[in-house]
Formats: sequence, C-alpha cells, structure tokens
Amino acid sequence: MSTLKEEACEAVFEKVYETLKKVEVSQMDNIRKAAEVVTEAMIRGNFLITFGTGHATLIALEAFFRAGTLVPTDTLIDPTLTPLSGISAGVERNLGEYARVLMDYHNVRKGDVIIIVSNSGINSAIVECAIEAKKRGLTAVALTNLSHSKAVESRHPSGKKLFEVADIVIDNCGVWGDCSLEVGKNIKTAPTSHMVGGTIIHAIVSQVAQNMLRKGVTPPIGLSANIPGSDKHNKKLLEEYVYTDRRKPY
Repeated sequence: MSTLKEEACEAVFEKVYETLKKVEVSQMDNIRKAAEVVTEAMIRGNFLITFGTGHATLIALEAFFRAGTLVPTDTLIDPTLTPLSGISAGVERNLGEYARVLMDYHNVRKGDVIIIVSNSGINSAIVECAIEAKKRGLTAVALTNLSHSKAVESRHPSGKKLFEVADIVIDNCGVWGDCSLEVGKNIKTAPTSHMVGGTIIHAIVSQVAQNMLRKGVTPPIGLSANIPGSDKHNKKLLEEYVYTDRRKPY
C-alpha cells in the first residue's frame, strides 16, 4: 500500500525542483569554474570531451552534437558501455584500461576538458578515465553524486573515487541510490541524476557561450537540424572543427 500522501506524479516534480535548487545554491561556483576552463579550451582550439557509462551516457550525450551545444565536442561513449548492450553494469566495473583505448581512438589532446558523468563515481572505467585524462594533460570535471559516492567503496584498484581524482567536482545533489521518491515501503522511484545532470551540462555550455561572447569570440554553437538554413551553418562549423585530423567525422 502506498504511504505517499500526495499524487506521485506531482511529487516527482517537487523532488526535481528541490534538487535543482540545491544545485543552484551549492554548486554554482563549480559550474562557473567548469565553464571557464571549457571557455579557455575553446578559444585555444581544444575540445570538450564527455564520458559516462550506463545511464550516465544519456547525460554525457547532452553536450554532444545537438542544438545549442558546442560543435568542438566529442564523446568517448562506447555502445558496449550503455544500457542498450545489456551487459553494461558488468563491463563498466572491470574495463579499467578501456579509457586509454578510447582516448587513443578519439585522439584526445593536452588542453582538452573532459566532463566525466557518474552518479556513483566508483566503477573502474570511470575512475580510470579521470586518472588517464589527467596523465594526458586534460582538465577533468566530475559530475557525480557525492552523497552516494562517499557512502560506498570504490571498485577501482587504486581505491579512489571519481570525485577524489577530478580537478573540478560538481555534485548533482542526489540522494543515496538516486531514487528520490518513496512511493511505498521499500519502493523508491524518480532518480534525479538525469534531469539534474542534463541541466548542469547545459548550464556549463550556456555559460561558455556567454564567456566567449564577452571575450569577443563567436561561440561555435550548433543549430537544430529542423531549422531552415541550419544545414549551411552547421556544415561550416563541422568543416572548421570536426572534419579535420582531429578525429573521424560524424
């Protein structure tokens, strides 16, 4: 029997609003810091890189090749590390060296900025990605759930967690286990990591665009493919930033 006094569909909105407000109040300085390092990277010709495993890939993809995002962006996401593979939970815990392989393939460079998304921040592929990124001279930004991460043990051989390795840490202010709504006894729903994580991603990108304009530089922001004339705009940016020796084209 449900113990929730209000309608669950309404309560979900309240939980998301509440979590977003916590992020706005407590994490804005780190969001600005992340935006500043990405701004500097964009101006000197570097890329924004994103990475995540499991459902965190959905958040990492928010910054990649969609309307309103920075065209000089790449993602290290591999289909085998997404929920679509059916084996991602086991794979991500054990493929510590996979991050190195992915970085080699995508030709990441010193001076790039990587946003690594992981609610728990404990799995090997995630922690290894942060360690490898720093070895290669990238700035590592963690988007994680500190409440959860601090309560569980790392699965990486070093014993480190993502927030302990990253240069900048942004807390998504989620609860332990991510599910924010207790609908009934031992029945919890409404994970907030995706909704809040996506908002954080777009807050960073938007601030980067504003920062660049303030410095007199036009930000390389893509347009929706469904807007007339966007093909010409996007093609020009793709040719300038993507169809190069940097990496394989889309």
